[in-house]
Amino acid sequence: MFSLESSLSEATAMLFHRYSGQVEAHPDCWCILTPDNPTFWWGNYLIFPQPPTLSRFPQWEARFAALISQRQPGSSHRVFAWLGEAGEAAQLCDQGYHLVVAQELSCTEPTLPDDVATHVQVRPLHSDADWQAALELDVVNRRPQHAEDTYREFKLRQHARYRRMAADGRGHYYGAFHGETLVAALGIYVSPEGYGRYQNVGTHPDWQRQGIAARLVHDAGHHVRQHFPVRQLVIVADAAGAQALYRKVGFRVARLAYALEKPPV
Repeated sequence: MFSLESSLSEATAMLFHRYSGQVEAHPDCWCILTPDNPTFWWGNYLIFPQPPTLSRFPQWEARFAALISQRQPGSSHRVFAWLGEAGEAAQLCDQGYHLVVAQELSCTEPTLPDDVATHVQVRPLHSDADWQAALELDVVNRRPQHAEDTYREFKLRQHARYRRMAADGRGHYYGAFHGETLVAALGIYVSPEGYGRYQNVGTHPDWQRQGIAARLVHDAGHHVRQHFPVRQLVIVADAAGAQALYRKVGFRVARLAYALEKPPV
């Protein structure tokens, strides 16, 4: 079976997949399944060792049907990741797919920008109220194509996993608080190999462009390094603004990662 070590995004994502899902190694692909959250696109997908081609792609779709959607009818989306370059992925967008191009960024220790926020405090989430506020933040920040009811159900399950992982000593979910109000949040969870993988970085729309996210990424990164054996911090970002933010606090691009997404039909 091919190794995922060349991809920081896929190698570190295995921490979450193995914790609450299933990871299957097949001769031609890795199959990721999350049976208790079948509508989670990035919890139910395939990883291939080479980029897509127009001639090969029908076999990829057939493999998704056989390995995921026929076993989990709730997984009516399509998501494919792979190692290497983009291949012919752009040409597949005519078939209803969206090409995701993300940066894999890493650093050993975040740096603090001069214009970072000073009016918030960063700490791990503890109470039920903390976790509820983090859930509501994700719902507010959802993409327009996601309906609130189904997205909330998906996020309820995802946050339950993050909370269990924190309780099991796998990392922390952090909040940036202005007084008692949660204004931004993220998770950092640590793999056995010593990678600290950031998750779900988000700031409430009313509190954006104030340097809060930079403060949160910086302070949470230092906190997790003080409490866990972290040798490298990893973030995966597909939005230009987020990429610029992470570079501002000391992260550097390791490689580009590509994927194809297709919404449920």
